[in-house]
Amino acid sequence: MASNPQGYSQVQNIIRRAQALILNVKLLGADVTVAKEHLANAKNALDRKEYETALQHAMASLKEVMRLKKAQEVAKASGETPTVGILAPDRVDIPIAEPAGKPLAGVDEISDARPSVPPPREASPAVPAEPAPDITRGGNAAPAADEEKEGMILGHEFYDGFSYLIEEGRANKCFEIFHQLVEKNYTGLCITRTNPKLIKNHYNLQNSEMMWLTDRESSVEPTIQPSLENMIYVAEEFIDNNEKPVMLLDGLEYLVNNNTFNSVLRFIRRLIDKISESEAILLIGVSQLAVREQELKLLEKEMTPIIVQ
Repeated sequence: MASNPQGYSQVQNIIRRAQALILNVKLLGADVTVAKEHLANAKNALDRKEYETALQHAMASLKEVMRLKKAQEVAKASGETPTVGILAPDRVDIPIAEPAGKPLAGVDEISDARPSVPPPREASPAVPAEPAPDITRGGNAAPAADEEKEGMILGHEFYDGFSYLIEEGRANKCFEIFHQLVEKNYTGLCITRTNPKLIKNHYNLQNSEMMWLTDRESSVEPTIQPSLENMIYVAEEFIDNNEKPVMLLDGLEYLVNNNTFNSVLRFIRRLIDKISESEAILLIGVSQLAVREQELKLLEKEMTPIIVQ
């Protein structure tokens, strides 16, 4: 298979997240055998540059460990000993060639890398199987009409617990994606550099919470200053106190201009961590022309990049 550095990075990130979650649920007594087997197969496939196979196994591992984590949370909430539902299910075998002898460097240790590829739909018997999404950079080619799957938005699927970098010339499609998720019964919070009154009617966002990202006060629209400390507090409160939250951050360039890129990147990483432990979705809109190439690459490593025209 041809070289695909972007695919390698994205699969590597999901492997790392699965590793961290496996340790967490294992400490609480869950049987992580199936998740670990898929993880080992993903590492071997990734080492051979078989990105699609690596993605399939990595997502199967992550989905299985998320199933275990959810079962533990349900058992804890009901006051029961978390044993029912956290034993390993029947193995779901995915064909794969014999593993390479050379181990994958850099992914055996647990790191703070963030998820960037949506989870699988085939590992858990309780979840209907769906094909794995494309992991190429942005996957911006929309499927043909007869291939469009139910539930897709602009040719892409969006999963709870994941963060998406919406790359476009100027903010447009990110609002469209946000609106369609709200239509699917997500609770929306939009923090935007554009005055909310200019976009509420255009994108039919009257029922979503809107905040104007600005350093000035307004008697008409709720505002939020480009203070990262204040913004993370607002975001975490919104995620904690709403069911199926979706958050859109439009104005990344403005945040960078008022802070530094490194501090904004730390803010985004913290937000991604929060999202990954919830049923929330994070959308961050960015103009490819407004950030440096190296900065864009760092953002793409942390989130699932989606390029829209």
